Amino acid sequence: MVNVKELRSVKEIPLANGEEPVILRLDMDVPKSDNKRLKNSIPTLEYLLQNGYTPIVLGHKKRPKGIGYEEEFSLYPVYLRFKDILEKELCREIKSTFIDDITDEEKIQKAINENEIVFAENIRFHKKEKKGDTSLYSVLQKFCQFFVYDAIAVAHRDEASIILHREMETFYGFNFMKEFEAMQSLKKQKGQLVILGGTKKDKLDNLAKISQESWKVFIGGKLSIFREEVEEKIIQELGEIPDNIIWAELSPDGYDLSGSSITILKNLIKLKLKVPKIIIWCGALGWFEEGYIHGTNEITKAIIESDSYVAIGGGDTAASIIELGGKDKIDFLCSAGGAFLFALAFGPENLPAVA
Repeated sequence: MVNVKELRSVKEIPLANGEEPVILRLDMDVPKSDNKRLKNSIPTLEYLLQNGYTPIVLGHKKRPKGIGYEEEFSLYPVYLRFKDILEKELCREIKSTFIDDITDEEKIQKAINENEIVFAENIRFHKKEKKGDTSLYSVLQKFCQFFVYDAIAVAHRDEASIILHREMETFYGFNFMKEFEAMQSLKKQKGQLVILGGTKKDKLDNLAKISQESWKVFIGGKLSIFREEVEEKIIQELGEIPDNIIWAELSPDGYDLSGSSITILKNLIKLKLKVPKIIIWCGALGWFEEGYIHGTNEITKAIIESDSYVAIGGGDTAASIIELGGKDKIDFLCSAGGAFLFALAFGPENLPAVA
């Protein structure tokens, strides 16, 4: 079992000999309206710069086909935004560049020689990334002795840039260490009410195991439409459907929770448990981006009024609570959704980013 004390923080990285390059994996897959993940990365970036390193920043954006460049998935606009945020936070100009090919040795050498930070194009443009083939980074490894990982949001993936720690001397960024430790502490607790929403079906990949680790699991948002398929999988795994899984009914238009499901979930939140009372919420309960927020807002109000420990995974969920004045009610805000649920099911020590 991996303990947070056994993971080496970036604080333990040796002082660099001059401008020494280092591979840095960050969470770069961010919506235009939310810079939280980018800002979370700044302490690690700043620490590396202060200690003589030239970070080569790896990241991804959404899910391209992995067959080469696709303009809509380019990280270049994110790079420009991140550069602006970084310079404002550090109160100085940062000499940086953006490279489109991490396998071009000459291009990488030039970028390192002339810049403080090198940002790479979307690594998911390469098939090897999704396949977990770390040979994709063989050129970078010629330049870099160390690997620094600070991308909690994809820590549950078996992709090449996430499992690179298995063959390089690795240190973990400040945000990763903080959230990993919080997930370890939360995993030790029992009696959780888990609320799952949003649109990403992979939130349900480990539903059988999550149900075994929880008091109740309430499933809303678009996830409700996957009920039949998911239940077939659970029966294959467990032989039956656990009676603590509750599937929401949707409103007539299919874009929000029904009134009856809102009532059911409110009652679960208000119920005084005989075990530690913890609410884990990942994903909005309606089509949040298009204004279907009634169900999410009603549940938010109930949570704010409760005396529960509240752990949130995902930006939309946190935004709804903050907008209704419940910022102080959030005890743990995780930058990740999928990784958070993986950790809930199997323990953070089994995340591919550390295991």
